[in-house]
Amino acid sequence: MRPWNPGDISVVVIITLYLISCSSTDYVFISKDSNLQWTLPDVSYPDPSFIKNIVPTMDIISSQGFPVERHFIQTEDGYILALHRIPSQGVPVLLMHGFAGASDMWVFRNDTTTDLPFVLSKCGFDVWLGNVRGNVYSRHHATLTPDQMEFWKYSLEEYGSYDLPATI
Repeated sequence: MRPWNPGDISVVVIITLYLISCSSTDYVFISKDSNLQWTLPDVSYPDPSFIKNIVPTMDIISSQGFPVERHFIQTEDGYILALHRIPSQGVPVLLMHGFAGASDMWVFRNDTTTDLPFVLSKCGFDVWLGNVRGNVYSRHHATLTPDQMEFWKYSLEEYGSYDLPATI
């Protein structure tokens, strides 16, 4: 597999968005590399168990009447990451959380008028919420478990060099 470079981006990455223009488009996401299997079909990992009054991302999204999907991708070094999606035929948008966060940080207010994923979805965007290795939604690996020290031997560099390219 060749190294990732910024020219390979086939989705729009938004870290901070200040202004959204709601306009209709006819764009549909199609992978540039048709033989690349970027999701793990027919594989499911359980949502994490939360303490009282903490609601998982999928439950928050569905409670607001939006369709929601969960996808799993495997990084080049074996970490299995969860992505949450509010599907649409519009332009794909990837929202990545900040340090020590998770996809639920985008919808924790449970407000369809101010939470960015809901606003983007209402504007017709195909919204993807990413998660990096080790957060509450991405504690899986092809050969390691979170109980093993080796699972936790990574740095912020792997977020950018493995997790983000696999997600995109």
